[in-house]
Amino acid sequence: MKCNEGKPQCHNCHKSGLECVWPNLNFASLPHGANFKVQKTQKKIGTDFIFYEKPAIESKNGNDTDNVTEGYLIDEKVETILKDPSSQPSPFSPCPTFFSRAANNSTNTISSASSMNFQLAGDYSFDKDIGTLLNSPRFQDLVVSTVDHCPPPSTMFLLSDSSVSDQEDEDRIIQEYSSPVTYESRLGYSPLTGAASWNPGDYTVVDSQFLHAFINGFMPAVSPQFCHPRLQPRAVFLPHGQSEPLMQELFFACGAAFMGGNNPDLKAVAERKYHTVFNKFTRRLSQSNGVIEEWMVVATLLFTLRDKFTGTTPELPVAHLTQTINLIRTLRAQLGDYSITMKFFVESFLFNYSVMLISGGKMIREMQLPSPFEIFDECRRAFNYRPFRCAVPFMNNPVFGAASLAFELAAKASWLVSKCPLDKHDMVIVCDLLGETYRMERPEIRLGPGDKISAQEFVQLQESVAVSDVTILACQLLLLRMLNPGLLLLHDIVKERVKQIITLFRLFSIDTQLWVVCSWLLLVTGLSLEDFIDRQFIQEVCYRSARTCRAAFLIQVAQFLERAWGTNEDPGPGWSLLYSSALSKSICL
Repeated sequence: MKCNEGKPQCHNCHKSGLECVWPNLNFASLPHGANFKVQKTQKKIGTDFIFYEKPAIESKNGNDTDNVTEGYLIDEKVETILKDPSSQPSPFSPCPTFFSRAANNSTNTISSASSMNFQLAGDYSFDKDIGTLLNSPRFQDLVVSTVDHCPPPSTMFLLSDSSVSDQEDEDRIIQEYSSPVTYESRLGYSPLTGAASWNPGDYTVVDSQFLHAFINGFMPAVSPQFCHPRLQPRAVFLPHGQSEPLMQELFFACGAAFMGGNNPDLKAVAERKYHTVFNKFTRRLSQSNGVIEEWMVVATLLFTLRDKFTGTTPELPVAHLTQTINLIRTLRAQLGDYSITMKFFVESFLFNYSVMLISGGKMIREMQLPSPFEIFDECRRAFNYRPFRCAVPFMNNPVFGAASLAFELAAKASWLVSKCPLDKHDMVIVCDLLGETYRMERPEIRLGPGDKISAQEFVQLQESVAVSDVTILACQLLLLRMLNPGLLLLHDIVKERVKQIITLFRLFSIDTQLWVVCSWLLLVTGLSLEDFIDRQFIQEVCYRSARTCRAAFLIQVAQFLERAWGTNEDPGPGWSLLYSSALSKSICL
């Protein structure tokens, strides 16, 4: 094997799992001969990642030999949180089987020639005592409000550290928690692109735990669709940790935020890491002199997702999205529309932009972002690009799945909601959109000759089609209410669509991660519900999925709906709450 002379361990030896042997003396030759055998290195447990050594900072005592890495003082304070795996439950409950017929046969496949018919699982077994779940400290503290310390909306600003807890709070954390969180792997279907060729680096024990949470927790939570492996978020995001050290810090910050969803007292540490890396990124971007790289788009998308999943109001995510589209425009001029990364960047931006419009539409207009009527046309070529030949065409959609066209209608409908009261021109547009919901073709799963997918994958594709169906029905509810604000919930046209939506929702797998992309649907549907059992079902879906994926925005949806519904003794404002400022102050989808 040829040595590339990398030190302390050459790349080729590391990649092959061999001990890298150097001569003992200068100008001496490497060991060789029949008796010489290269030793295998001990297999590493964990993830193959490259982590560059952080710059050293001088210790307070002035001793040059007593240096610590940047951020180590924080890690030292929380390292005792991560010692004993047995003292805390895993944050991941095992995912149930997606459907009954394949529960005991992982080799089941479905092909174009198969006549196999099966039923989606519909037997939900939610936690019965929802009151216990709602009153638990974990969920009461999960939603992190940033209203009090959030700066004015801007595409370029620095975050203040004023919201981070002080030293006494960190000491209290250490006293109360003395164990790590163990993780079940939920990486899904695609490998970590390029990870096998990365060299090991030096990082703290605490950061390694945050990294583990990022890869095995945060990444699966933001990867709900079954799509081509090279379009999975982890296949796009993770390789940038190899070339850009700042991305490693962002991975740690997102992992810390994910762990904070399970241990609320870790939130102070997560907030500090987030503020630090965000300020570094903002300064780095301001010094780029217009030179834009792909990792910068990845960073702004991760900032957006991190804020949404930890719970916030639309100000910060809207600012991140504004920066994202500006970076994408610059990259499109350099790379064009037809690339895998551009496809993912555009779709991720468009989805988050679309669902955020209903609560952040006014802020989006203030930030001078284009309307969905303009932005979808601007990004149409990259949006419609299919880089791979897949068994089902919408497997080329890593975020929208089968519902790409349906969510475009949802974005346009949400934009009109944010403009209410509507003028005559807007009402004409509402009528046009409503007509489009009836003309839109339903996505189908048609396998070509020789195409084979597993039964579990088929269920995921079916659920993606169901999301499209529900989105169309929810759009109809929203548009009909804009045409006739006095439309009652007991009206047949409302009841029929609500019944269809709830029926489709009940066909979803118990812990499908597609609930993460259904926040807009749950909100619009929930506001149209009159039946107590249906309302309870939507509540249970929100709280269960929030617990599974650490998605605090689903907690926000549930709490907003509870406020809209009110009680039998004191009915809430109902649908009208959608047009109030309370929506933008309490939800960021």
